[in-house]
Amino acid sequence: MVVGEGRYRLRALRTRTSSTKPIVDDRPDLRGRATMASMLIPALAGLGARDPLAASDTLGACVQGLFLQQFGRGEAIDPRPLVEVIVRGALA
Repeated sequence: MVVGEGRYRLRALRTRTSSTKPIVDDRPDLRGRATMASMLIPALAGLGARDPLAASDTLGACVQGLFLQQFGRGEAIDPRPLVEVIVRGALA
């Protein structure tokens, strides 16, 4: 469900749809996500992931969270254990 009107409604809709269906346009955040997905999905599929798209989305969300922690709060978190857990789960 999308709430609001005007610009807010459009932004909320684009945010919601970009997480489930990559939209490539001039926004750098969407280009980066699409680029990452274009590399991760085939790699995860090649490793035998049951749902490579979901695994790619999960890794993308994790990476975004790590960036927020690093730049927003100055907290450095080692990404390797997080990525390993996600990939192991995708391959289980």
